[in-house]
Amino acid sequence: MFSHRLKFSVTLITPLFFFLLFFTLNCKGQTNESTSGSYQVYYTTEVVAEEKTESSLRSLDWIPLHAPLQLGFYTKPVWIRLEWKGNDFPETLFLENQVAYFDSLRFLQWTSGGLQIQEDGDLVPKRKTLYSEHPFSLFQIDTKALKSHPDVFLEIQTISNFLFAPKIWTSEEMMQSVFQTRDYFLIFFSVLLFVLILNLSVYVNTRNTSFLYYCFYILCSGFYQISYTGYGKIYFWPNDTNWNDRSLVFFGSIALWSVILFSNRFLLLSKRLPKLKLPLLVFSILILTNAFTSLFVKHIICDQIIHFIAIIVSFTLMGAGILVFRQKYKMAIYYIIAWFCLLVAIVSFNLYAFNVLPDHFLLRNAIQYGNFFEIILFQFALLARIGETKETSVLFPKPELKLNVSEQRIANLNPELVIQNIDSSLVKEKLYLDEDLNLQNVASKFQLRPDQLSAIINVKQGMNFNQWINGYRIREACELMKTSPDKNILNIAFSVGFNSKSAFNEAFKRVMGETPTEYRKRMKVGS
Repeated sequence: MFSHRLKFSVTLITPLFFFLLFFTLNCKGQTNESTSGSYQVYYTTEVVAEEKTESSLRSLDWIPLHAPLQLGFYTKPVWIRLEWKGNDFPETLFLENQVAYFDSLRFLQWTSGGLQIQEDGDLVPKRKTLYSEHPFSLFQIDTKALKSHPDVFLEIQTISNFLFAPKIWTSEEMMQSVFQTRDYFLIFFSVLLFVLILNLSVYVNTRNTSFLYYCFYILCSGFYQISYTGYGKIYFWPNDTNWNDRSLVFFGSIALWSVILFSNRFLLLSKRLPKLKLPLLVFSILILTNAFTSLFVKHIICDQIIHFIAIIVSFTLMGAGILVFRQKYKMAIYYIIAWFCLLVAIVSFNLYAFNVLPDHFLLRNAIQYGNFFEIILFQFALLARIGETKETSVLFPKPELKLNVSEQRIANLNPELVIQNIDSSLVKEKLYLDEDLNLQNVASKFQLRPDQLSAIINVKQGMNFNQWINGYRIREACELMKTSPDKNILNIAFSVGFNSKSAFNEAFKRVMGETPTEYRKRMKVGS
């Protein structure tokens, strides 16, 4: 049977193995460039007459496009013109837009048989042919028609952030792009699924609700990424264009809300930073309102709101992590790094979108990479919370003895040092505020068996573990009653680590000899 430490090592290393595979694949695979030097891309935002002809479209005021087109939250139609300039005409050419969330794209090409139109986008059902499992919008160019009609046109419209990243591929290049995209996202979603199953199993074994909240966050993030990457339309709702059109904002909002829930639970923000309780509640209400509004009202304001709130929430939660870390909560360091990675990804993606950074697959998918790093680092934070060990030994210093805790007996322990170390940790990190804190968690933290720690507390403190921990909680509750005399007793009970009012009242009376209400009244009379 694996030792406790080995189990955590395996748990941490396995996701990193997936990451290395994920990163290596894309460093090797995403190096090819699209066919270049044979065409020029232009764009215009001019209003086009209803009756479109090839000559009328050519006569528009076209602007050369040399990089992905970023127009921000632009809702009006945009026209793209591709002019073939080469003398060589490949047997097959494809036009791919490597962004999945456009509402509609209409491809127009004049041939000897007249105008040919192809349609794709969120408002169009899944393609039946032409790489139907590929998530990005894709159009086949009639290369024979290019000899007499060198221009092809694309009408694009979206109610979201406008980012157009065109690629022209030959048949071989198109096949390579399809396989690379498939492999990239297969590994990405496999890691999400693996981490979800892993944390569900950890929750079942530990009953630590932080893992349950984390599972909810992974699930919500997964559905957001499924919608963002276009795989929702491919595999989940291929013909439901209405839901496909609205799912991105909805899942993005729910994913943001889920990370607030997880952060609040993991960092115990309502207890460690009670002043954040109201702002986080307001954020949650705004986010959920926006999520459900987006299901019934199709408006760009919903997308803008969630982007704006996401920025504020990201910096707020990162700042909260820093403050909690300064309160000696060591595991918060992973949380801080996780948010830093995500913020770097967001900044990188926007610099790419505004053409400050060159076009590259890594930058185009920076949000996925940031989300990936964030999830792995949150995993470190969670496992460090229940698996952290102290550097200071609780055994008598005997160099010739190996500190194999499972082979030690209470007689070989220093009970005073054990109690001193645990008391110091409880006070500095306020671990007792965690309602999931139990004998097994604390024993593991100090390299003890649960029966050893229980025996030490019984001998040195004359009480059981729960009574001992409740003593810290009651002292914290008394302090809150002094500093916040108008705070509701039930809120105080929850904030110090109790999960019910009855348990709080019972523990309070055992420690203080009176009920919380009686204590508060006596304090008010005394003041």
